[in-house]
Amino acid sequence: MIDPATALAVARAAGAFAGRFAAQWAGDALKRQSIEKAYCDAAEAAINECERRGHHGGSAVWNEMVGLLGNVSKVDRALRQVRQCATGQGSRLFARCSPEARDLVWWFVTCLNERLREELPPKDQVVVDLILAGQAGLADRIDALGRPLRRLSDLGLNRYENRRPTRKLTDTEILSAHAMSIEMVGRESEMEELQRWLDGDAPMSIRVMVGRAGTGKTRLALELCHRAVEMGWETGFLGQESPLKGMLDGLGPWTWDKPALVVVDYAASRAELLKRWLIQLAHAGEPSDPLPMLRVLLLERGADPEGGWWVEAFGRAGVGDAEAVQRLLDPSGPVPVPDLAHALDRRRVLAETIKRAGGGVPVPEPGKDPYFDERLARVEWGAPLFLMMAALLARDVGLGTVLALSRTDLAFRIADREIGRIEALAKTAGMSELEQAATRRFLTHMAAVATLCQGLTQEEAEDAIAAEAATPSFGGQHGTLAIRECLCAALPGRERGVAPILPDMVGEAFVLRVLKDLSERGGHDVVARAAELAFDRVVPFVIRAAQDYTVAGYRLPLSWLDALISKREKDPGALATIHGQLPEDTVALREPALKVSRRLVSMLRRLRTRQYLPYLAWYLIVLAHRLSEAGRNEEALDAANEAVDIYRELTREQPDEFRPYLAKALDSVARGLVALIQWRRALQVEQEVAAIYRELETERPGAFRSSLAMSLTNVAGCLGALGRREEAVSAAEESAAIGRGLAAERPDAYRRGLALSLANLAKFLCEAGRGKEALGMAEEAVRINRELATERPDAFGANLAVSLINVATCLSQSGRKADALARAEEAVETLKQQFLVAPAAFGQWMTAAVQNYVLFCRELRREPDSTLLAPIVKALEELEKGDLGRE
Repeated sequence: MIDPATALAVARAAGAFAGRFAAQWAGDALKRQSIEKAYCDAAEAAINECERRGHHGGSAVWNEMVGLLGNVSKVDRALRQVRQCATGQGSRLFARCSPEARDLVWWFVTCLNERLREELPPKDQVVVDLILAGQAGLADRIDALGRPLRRLSDLGLNRYENRRPTRKLTDTEILSAHAMSIEMVGRESEMEELQRWLDGDAPMSIRVMVGRAGTGKTRLALELCHRAVEMGWETGFLGQESPLKGMLDGLGPWTWDKPALVVVDYAASRAELLKRWLIQLAHAGEPSDPLPMLRVLLLERGADPEGGWWVEAFGRAGVGDAEAVQRLLDPSGPVPVPDLAHALDRRRVLAETIKRAGGGVPVPEPGKDPYFDERLARVEWGAPLFLMMAALLARDVGLGTVLALSRTDLAFRIADREIGRIEALAKTAGMSELEQAATRRFLTHMAAVATLCQGLTQEEAEDAIAAEAATPSFGGQHGTLAIRECLCAALPGRERGVAPILPDMVGEAFVLRVLKDLSERGGHDVVARAAELAFDRVVPFVIRAAQDYTVAGYRLPLSWLDALISKREKDPGALATIHGQLPEDTVALREPALKVSRRLVSMLRRLRTRQYLPYLAWYLIVLAHRLSEAGRNEEALDAANEAVDIYRELTREQPDEFRPYLAKALDSVARGLVALIQWRRALQVEQEVAAIYRELETERPGAFRSSLAMSLTNVAGCLGALGRREEAVSAAEESAAIGRGLAAERPDAYRRGLALSLANLAKFLCEAGRGKEALGMAEEAVRINRELATERPDAFGANLAVSLINVATCLSQSGRKADALARAEEAVETLKQQFLVAPAAFGQWMTAAVQNYVLFCRELRREPDSTLLAPIVKALEELEKGDLGRE
């Protein structure tokens, strides 16, 4: 034990710490309590030591401590808080230290922080050094305790509240998942599975739920929250303004006092934060000191376990902390939320929505209206959101007409109604007719800005209104307070802020409608100003709008994104943010994705130091992928080779960490060689990739099975191209066997890889003259790819087309010529839209699809469909001349 003089000095240092920070944290009860407890324990330990040694200065020490702690008015209040901590979370932390060390625990708690130590007076620094020198072994054990705990309750979750509104709702309120305006329909199996996950035995578990806009991911999450609340759990959505980012550094371990369910929407936009948070959670708690159950539900439109935001958030299998994090995933891949397939469920959604909106349009009973039944069964959209939109619009145009509209048509019509509703509020603002005319336009403009920013705080709203009012379009004539009050009335947000227009598809349509006619270059300047205010929120909004509307011919979001990239082309942090939001596989966003990747690689090349080499190598792999998608195969191969050179260097130094990345880079090289029809070299590289994955799988069983299966698929492709068909079949069979095993364990996670393996194997069996044997595998690949393309047509439409070509070939070999022609024609139709958007990227596949189609037409002596082929042939001819696919 140390002498009383040292005890007094340490207690004084603890009190100085408490006094300085107590005032700063006066408004935060949890942090203040931590400081008060640290102070009281340090003082009590000093007094006990003084009195144990026979000194009678204890009361003087105590009084000095109370004086130093500025915000503790009474000693008995502080002691009550100490007792509360001793019976709650504080007792758990205190118990981790040995009895001999407890007298010193809270001295370390207050003094070990190096930044704090530098702020102490020199005489107190010496005392801390003496303690550290005498108790070096204890320092490591107390290090995590030396910082305030991170509590889930401090995350600022948007709590689930079981309050279904009874008042009349606006159209967008009815459509909002959070209003829960109608009973959930057709999701019994999904809810049963989520309930099993919630009830599972795992102390901590993560699930990823994916589905395109409108499928009802958020609604399912809300229903789960409702059940969790009834079970006594703490639940909520991680809000946009959550303090999570600030809680990832400088604090102690995570803790929570009761079972908790945390829902994270737009997971891709938070991938980097999720990575750091999930690593910390993976290491939270101890077997001897378990925490209550925790469930984390992530929601996103799509996820590829082999790349994109998934790898950024969860890591690559077998690398670093990824294993600890991925053990928490249940299942190990994304769980898709499909459209409502059954006509009865679709009918119920229509009927429930019409009833909630006030009725007026009866939904025909099954069999009463054959035309309606056929329309409902064949409608191009079956997601609950679009069915609800159709129900709202049916009041004006009738059910038969509304079922013929596209997804984007539905969204724009609802957005137009929302514009009318918001403009009408200007009439109640106490303004003259002249003022109302100008205000209506400005009010809808500010609603678009708020939606671009995915909501505005009160302060942000005031700043945005002032900035927009000062532009030439509005002339600075609008009062900030009056407009903000109108906005809050139209779109009430939290704490007098402004909410965005939801759901996403409607909000995007609203922004497009309002900004497209602005004189300020189609709203580019508006988007730029919004990005200055809330960059991290504007970028994902613009990217989602591009995904949703570019396919329907609206290219404005693409030009907004391009402008954002150009404006921040010298800001690596901003570019990395944009890069992280872009989906791995997309046609609509290929050009901006390539632009961002080029710029990031250029920046990192200039910073070519050991610290940045891993980042440069990874972005080079991404750049190679983007270049390949754009048909720039020589450039793609150069980028991939550069990545391989860097990873070979890094692997020599740290083989365990970088071998998986070396294999990934080599695979990029092989793909580049395949694109340039250099099959022999490609085979050599792919065989090296497979060898690396075999070694890794032997060392870490299960971690690299999926990667090994993919590499074997690629090896088979090279062997088949070289005419080594039996070897190709053998490699493809091994790949398919691994894929089936993986899919049997986790079908949702590995169905894409299985589809590729099966399609490849079917192709080689056909080439070997075993068409009948191949047909079943080819049909299975089509089925899987059709499901994937339904969920994400932008990403998986091409895969579906290729698998259809395989089926057509197998059917032809089996003598089923008419069926072969039908599949060949479907392949051309499936690939057509993506090919016309990006001819260079899909030219090779489209050429094969057209050749197959024309061949089968000739065999059956039928004329090819000239309407179908005319734009395709024109694009292929221009591509051959070199007029397409270049910047």
